[in-house]
Amino acid sequence: MAQGPRARATLAHALRDKPHQLLAEHHVLSARFTIHVVSHTHWDRAWYWTLEQTRVRLVDLMDGLLELLEGEPRYRCFTLDGQTAMIDDYLAVRPEQERRLAKLARAGRLAVGPLFVLPDLFIPDGESLVRNLQRGAARTAQLGGALELAYLPDPFGHPEQLPQVLSAFGLDGLLVARGLGDEGERLGSDFIWRAPDGSSVHVTHALGGGYCNLAGLGVAGEVDWGPRRGKGFARPAGNWTAPGDHDEQRALARVARRIEDMGAYCPHGQLLLMNGCDHRHPQPELPRLLDTVATKLGLRVAHDTPASYQRAVRSVWQRAGAAPRAYRGELRGGRYANLLSGVLSARVDIKLAHDRAERELLRWAEPLSALAAALDGGDDQRAQIAHAWREVLLCQPHDDICGCSVDGVHDDDHGRLRRAQQSAELLAERAARRVARVLDPGADERPQVVNPHPFRARALLRTAAQRPLLVECPPLSVRPLDEVALASGAVAPPRATRVGDGAVAVENGALSLS
Repeated sequence: MAQGPRARATLAHALRDKPHQLLAEHHVLSARFTIHVVSHTHWDRAWYWTLEQTRVRLVDLMDGLLELLEGEPRYRCFTLDGQTAMIDDYLAVRPEQERRLAKLARAGRLAVGPLFVLPDLFIPDGESLVRNLQRGAARTAQLGGALELAYLPDPFGHPEQLPQVLSAFGLDGLLVARGLGDEGERLGSDFIWRAPDGSSVHVTHALGGGYCNLAGLGVAGEVDWGPRRGKGFARPAGNWTAPGDHDEQRALARVARRIEDMGAYCPHGQLLLMNGCDHRHPQPELPRLLDTVATKLGLRVAHDTPASYQRAVRSVWQRAGAAPRAYRGELRGGRYANLLSGVLSARVDIKLAHDRAERELLRWAEPLSALAAALDGGDDQRAQIAHAWREVLLCQPHDDICGCSVDGVHDDDHGRLRRAQQSAELLAERAARRVARVLDPGADERPQVVNPHPFRARALLRTAAQRPLLVECPPLSVRPLDEVALASGAVAPPRATRVGDGAVAVENGALSLS
């Protein structure tokens, strides 16, 4: 029901005191609502801590999580942030735990993947997202997980072709918490997003405070991340709960507020409540709290994964014969969560280093290695290229590539990108030499020109004599310099001549600028 700010404030105050009574009076809750509680942690591998500082805390979290899931069958499932890199970070220290982890993943109690890292979706090349999904899908399969839904809660917006890429990997679902603008009022919590080619995915927009909307359920001092309320951490991130540190009445009021915030956006009656936040540990007492919520508020409660929630929504759509609302275009709005577009110009040195390494792989090392293998039947260098790609992909989470972390994080990024660049340059050079030897047995004795483009290219080169030379090469080729230099290719070095009015004229034999 529609309420003004004063009525909302009164309702919120009363909810805190007598939530179950008041909700019945105001008809905010009824049997039409099912809440799906997703336990998770959003794991920034490096942000306000460096990778190694974060890893120490990750080991604590994962050790405790495995014990909880194995020892408490009522704690049904946990979502590991949609990425496999954090799992590898843990197993680098605890390799003996992979079998335990994989067993839980196969049983559906640990939701893993499908991405390798949670990347920024605008700064890297689009091909990087494909490599990210390839690596993540392969690791997810190794761990026994299922590719069901792309979990991207925190990137600063989403490009309009994202459904097309996800569909190519068999993913028909997506969870987001940023990127929705005013269109979110029409679309609600769940809608169909169509790419320019007609591909589509079912999008769930985490509302009512985003992916932290039920963090620290019932915990004393927990900041409520819901809309219109203060943002921030009430305590240091980590394992916050201790025996006696939570309260059922607070938990009831918290759930009631989420339904007040979200109910109008969820006509299907399914509400997604996210029990977790940045670097959070699981709440062992959650099953008991959820039993209390179900009993005292008269709700259907499921301890669930995001994919299970989407299946429930689609089931309602199907039973009702309802056509879900659809959207076309990119998601770059900030109505519900900050988009933080200022990061596009933060720490440009990282962005430039990343672009150089990414381009060296995409435009040089990979095409030349493929061409060399096709011509001489040798190694296509894919294992070494994959290693260099891994270094680049690890720099693509938004806290890395967006330049919004502490200095130590970006020092690590520079190291990875430098290693990737060095590998890619050498791999490209080796591949080019192999191609040249096939085409010209005497290639090692003659200067060669490489054109990695799929089109004929004309360019100025600087020779060993430091003299610019104009060349023209056929597509994707390696040719001796004397064969591709244009007849008029020798270009005089620029010279400056001062004229009477103080201006400078620059000539290169073909052009004169003044």
